[in-house]
Amino acid sequence: MNLKRSNPLALGGETYAKGDANILDQVKITDAKSRFGLINLNTDEHFVLEPLFYKIPFYKNLYDSTGLSPASILDVKRDQIDDTQRPGYLLSEKDSSHDADECLACLIKKRASVLPFENRSDLLMDYSDPETITALENAGKIDSTQKTALQTISNKICKKLLEPTATGVTLTTDAEEEQLVGKIMNLVAAEPYETVYIIAVGQSIRDIGSSDNKGITIFKNWAGSGKADKTYRKSDAIKRENDAHKAYRRAGYIRPFTLKEIEDGDSSPKVLNGAPNQLEDKITDVKKGQYDLGADKICAESKIVMTLCFDPWTKKWKIKRFEYVE
Repeated sequence: MNLKRSNPLALGGETYAKGDANILDQVKITDAKSRFGLINLNTDEHFVLEPLFYKIPFYKNLYDSTGLSPASILDVKRDQIDDTQRPGYLLSEKDSSHDADECLACLIKKRASVLPFENRSDLLMDYSDPETITALENAGKIDSTQKTALQTISNKICKKLLEPTATGVTLTTDAEEEQLVGKIMNLVAAEPYETVYIIAVGQSIRDIGSSDNKGITIFKNWAGSGKADKTYRKSDAIKRENDAHKAYRRAGYIRPFTLKEIEDGDSSPKVLNGAPNQLEDKITDVKKGQYDLGADKICAESKIVMTLCFDPWTKKWKIKRFEYVE
């Protein structure tokens, strides 16, 4: 099995030279049932990609020189190539010796800008194959002006992943060439980068009022003074424990203090954006079938946070993940 190349025109199994790395999109190299927080190859943030290659060990040979007691990638603890002997693997953009033409994180960003990654095995796709380029052009994914750039960038990525530039290193087996691929593939994903987060709120409301279309009057007594005959205005000076503060807090329009505000001694009331300009103790014309602020009661509430991704190929938004929150 050749894990040094992926074949975009098939799932492998044709010829050894065309590669079988597509299988890496169909297997997980871990016992965990689910993996979250994977690094997206389509990110445009350099600092996200940097840790992917930071101090990942690469060994000059995986087997005992005598041919006895063969060691696996996980067992070998000697002949490790130092990070400094692998230029472009871990340099951040802030590093004085950073070279955008050699930095692996920069190369991956450039590749994604020319042609977004559809699968993580695309890291190993061979774009020197004319059939591959023709298929991408026919599908409208690249044009003739992007072909050369895609080939140059992809060849550099493959070379850095499979042939680390260390003096005097001669890789003699497939396992030695594929060792970095096996270590990083379980840490990455290829997802559309256009992502939005939606908070959906559902409420159960008790509808107060008359069903004969004749409005009724509700007395609320927001401030708890015993007299329901006041109007509280947001434009008034809302101070702690005055009637306006009590009314807006009881209505849910004043949020709690943050830890930083408490530490800074900030005691000014925090009125939420969207709070009504005034609250009435006397609420008139309350009817069923309409929401009457202060009269109708919210009995239950549920919130869902959803992650949506835009697929540039199908031009559709997809729900990637959702969870209920308090």
